[in-house]
Amino acid sequence: MEERITPTNSGGHRDPGLDFARGLAMLLMVAAHFSVAVVPHSWMGRAFHFAAYSAPAFFFFAFGMTFDFFLRKGAKKWTVIILFLYVALAHNAFRGSVFSNDVLGVLASSLAILAVLEMKGSRSNRFYAGLALIIFAALLLNHAIDYPMLQTFFSSTGRRMPLIPWIAFILAGLVFERTGDRRLRLAFSLSLMAAAMLLAWLLKGLPANEIFSKNPLSPAYLAFFLAMAMAMVETVRMGAWIYKRLPIMPGAIEYLSRNLLLATTMHYAAFLPVRAAYKLAVRNDEALMKLASQRDLATMAAGSALSIVILFALLPLVLKAWEKIATGKIMERLRDDYHVTAILMIVSMILAMHVRYFFFIEPIPVIKKLELSFTTNAAGYFVATFIGIAIMTYMALEMAEFRKRLKIIPALTDSQDV
Repeated sequence: MEERITPTNSGGHRDPGLDFARGLAMLLMVAAHFSVAVVPHSWMGRAFHFAAYSAPAFFFFAFGMTFDFFLRKGAKKWTVIILFLYVALAHNAFRGSVFSNDVLGVLASSLAILAVLEMKGSRSNRFYAGLALIIFAALLLNHAIDYPMLQTFFSSTGRRMPLIPWIAFILAGLVFERTGDRRLRLAFSLSLMAAAMLLAWLLKGLPANEIFSKNPLSPAYLAFFLAMAMAMVETVRMGAWIYKRLPIMPGAIEYLSRNLLLATTMHYAAFLPVRAAYKLAVRNDEALMKLASQRDLATMAAGSALSIVILFALLPLVLKAWEKIATGKIMERLRDDYHVTAILMIVSMILAMHVRYFFFIEPIPVIKKLELSFTTNAAGYFVATFIGIAIMTYMALEMAEFRKRLKIIPALTDSQDV
């Protein structure tokens, strides 16, 4: 059993493998949300899509790895869960419906469930591994016989991203981090990759996008990306002395990991303008649209890279601005009864998203009668979107401020948990 640099025994040091998983998940999320505007035609374009849309798998696995670190918060963890739930509900509303789970909704729900399970002491690895295996078996059953009742159950735990089965990634991350033997962790990875390849071979008559399906989650997808996440974390840990000497990348990845929740709420401000500009550029130019389709990989890579650059530019600006206003009178008044503030923010988010929907996606009769121009509709859409991003960003910053003031973590940007 080797000594590992982890959130639970770090003594101030950071786990490069965990940072890499979290940072990579954020980069993939940005890439996925831009590249959805580009229809892939080549195998390389489809491979880019497939890789980009694996972001939730790495997010959830890394989140599970940090759970023991979160438990160190003691009684204050319940307040943090509530604050995180507010951010998750606002994010759900931004993505379509406050009651339809997205990434943050799954994380907040899982955090609450695991905290309840650990109230009377730490559960064994066998317990959590057993839960993950039950979910995997249910996925196998559903994939084999397409059982409607089982699929309905999955959907009932969150229509966009069901808590079950996605919580399996979090459970696996928790078991992985609590397993002290590196050889055993590598054995987990190899076993899961073998299971994924076996399933792919058994189902070779189906299209690849059905075998490795994200929505609905397929057993091969679960096994493959769990294996990839485990192997990636261990590889970076074992080669940390090389990884840390690479130019730019380790520092950039750690910066994203330190500001993960803020980056998650703000990445919309990075990719949405780039995606909108791309859509406007190809809207009435068939030649440009054809060129973009022919060079799908280059188009997706360029748009994703530009979005990532914008995100890295925005994060320090927002953090510096927050340092100046966090202790102002207005912020302190909002903070005095933050639960009321958060609920009002979520209601405001729901209203803003309805305005966005009515302006640009399916205008209501009143707006149709006004016969607003495309520019006016787009302006209404982006104003509502900006309000939504601002609300999520404020709530993420307020959550970090709460933890900073209670000294649950050393500083606003120095955490390897939520």
